[in-house]
Amino acid sequence: MEINPGGDKMRKRIITAIVSVFAIVATGYVLAATTNLTGSIHIGDVDEKSVANQAKITPDEAKQIAAKSVNGTAKRVEVENEDGYLVYGVIVNTTAHSYDIKVDAGNGNILKTEINDNEGYEKGTEIEEKNKIED
Repeated sequence: MEINPGGDKMRKRIITAIVSVFAIVATGYVLAATTNLTGSIHIGDVDEKSVANQAKITPDEAKQIAAKSVNGTAKRVEVENEDGYLVYGVIVNTTAHSYDIKVDAGNGNILKTEINDNEGYEKGTEIEEKNKIED
């Protein structure tokens, strides 16, 4: 005598649904991690220092834009080649986190915001110095 007719089918459907959800979530994380930025000034593989004069906004403007986006204080700004586009990398500190914010050097749009706290940064003090723009 079968007490739960169709129970195995229901269990299989539930397991299939759970596995599908996990697959979709995992795919989203992979896509988010591999998404390239698209800026307004394409520079290809050239050194960002050699084309920094193509920027349409100043480093100070990039610092203001980045700081406002997370309600923090901009500490450093670097001109960078991010995925073949000219951007400013701005380190911004808040009371809770240190952020690395990519600002499009052509139009001032924020292209990416990352929290640095878990990447070995100490509130923005340990960054690569070669592209630092002095205040």
